[in-house]
Amino acid sequence: AVRDLYAVVAEAPTGEHVSLLVRQNGAIYGVLTIPAGANTSNVVSGIDLAPLGSQSILTLDVTAVPASGLDTPGRDLTVILRV
Repeated sequence: AVRDLYAVVAEAPTGEHVSLLVRQNGAIYGVLTIPAGANTSNVVSGIDLAPLGSQSILTLDVTAVPASGLDTPGRDLTVILRV
């Protein structure tokens, strides 16, 4: 069973948020958002997540990053899935 899912960055994004989709075998497993100025995303509780299937493939889509020339997307992204 999965306990929770979240993301952290060493350097926070500026100007806009960073949006992430975690997928299991191509299907959306969790939606994470790191707000501008923050180092941690929302936490998705494992209660809300389907079980991980045997030999499942997990992938990550970065769906939004700050786009202005003055903004930065953050740095050193880590996605954490605790079991």
